Amino acid sequence: MALTNKEIQSLPLVFVIWDDPTTEHTGWFDTEDLILLSTTRCYTAGWIVRTDEENYYLIQGWGNHKGEWQPMTDTTIPKGCIKEIRILRKRWAGNAKDHTNA
Repeated sequence: MALTNKEIQSLPLVFVIWDDPTTEHTGWFDTEDLILLSTTRCYTAGWIVRTDEENYYLIQGWGNHKGEWQPMTDTTIPKGCIKEIRILRKRWAGNAKDHTNA
């Protein structure tokens, strides 16, 4: 997934608070143990690169490899699990460029 600077700049940077479904039992267990289950509260920062009816798709980092921006670490979050989305930045203020030699 190679994106241009213009495409990357248009992606919103967000902070997502969401609950991750969990399971504790994979074999036989007492149904009374179900009251002990809970979801895991998760906090994810990243850029929303795509949405559909069921999910948000985030990239949590970008790398400039051989002059081409490439995503690093992806996360798919079901919309039904999301508690809050905070927009940290609607778009990048400047050019997306490699600052490793700055």
